[in-house]
Amino acid sequence: MSDTQKDFARQATRRMILDVIANGNGTFEIVVNGQLVGSGIPDERLRNELCVKYGYGGAEFDAIRAQLDDYGRAKITL
Repeated sequence: MSDTQKDFARQATRRMILDVIANGNGTFEIVVNGQLVGSGIPDERLRNELCVKYGYGGAEFDAIRAQLDDYGRAKITL
């Protein structure tokens, strides 16, 4: 079953909540709208995950990284 234009419009009005959580072992988890979508992501791959898959590069990534360093968690709501 394919999505209709109405389905696309409805989806576009939904908020997306992206949580990035630092684990104690130096890896990260990514949760989108309450669903775990990435687990055990090493620090050196985090930038690529957030930039390529979710569009958070440059200054946006730096802000996320600062929250992770300060609080162990970053939450972004779109």
